[in-house]
Amino acid sequence: MELFDIIAVGVFFGCVVVYAVALLFILHRPDRAKRGLLNIFYMQWVERVAHPEDSMLAVQTMRNLIMSVTFFSSALLILMGVLVGTSSGLMGLMDFTTAEPIEISQCKTLLLFSVLLFSLSMFLLSLRQIVRFSILISIPLESVQQAVRGKRNVDASNLRTTTFLKATNFFTFGNRGIYYGVAVMLWFIGPLVFMGATVIITSLLIVYNDIRPPHLESAVWHDSEKSTWLLLLHD
Repeated sequence: MELFDIIAVGVFFGCVVVYAVALLFILHRPDRAKRGLLNIFYMQWVERVAHPEDSMLAVQTMRNLIMSVTFFSSALLILMGVLVGTSSGLMGLMDFTTAEPIEISQCKTLLLFSVLLFSLSMFLLSLRQIVRFSILISIPLESVQQAVRGKRNVDASNLRTTTFLKATNFFTFGNRGIYYGVAVMLWFIGPLVFMGATVIITSLLIVYNDIRPPHLESAVWHDSEKSTWLLLLHD
């Protein structure tokens, strides 16, 4: 591989590791950043739709989530089918790198395929958790408590919440994989473009989107519904 290609790959994996570590830390400390704070609001939403009178809201939300997950999963399957089905992968579709060694082209296609496979796996795991949550939300909490009574490390009151949070977190991982997949696609144009796109995407995710500290001064914590809307509008 050329020197610029090696540097670009190193920058890519370095940015992915930095962002992944920061995101995992935030998910364990949800009060420290915007993405973690959204998990708190998701927990409040689950508590709200657990009431029978709000069950229709849960059904509509689950339908929207399932449609989103299936759309992304179908698109990724089609794109991965194109990568596998053509004789030269994306090289049969793009003419940016026709003069480079075949080893570099194979590395580009393999990295892109791996990122897409990661995103697809996350979306499928999210869909699995959404289906579980759809079943749990329709079961009375008393029945869930009786089913898990006497089992260790199982809290019936938090079972619905943790299932929904897993679904949203897996969906987030899949979306972020698509972002970095776009950066890998730009590698077919050139290593400098690939490296620049990776740095820009990571910076936007950290500074603006996920790891950004929440502006708590715009929220009123004793009124959860009002504080949720104020915070989202402010960001």
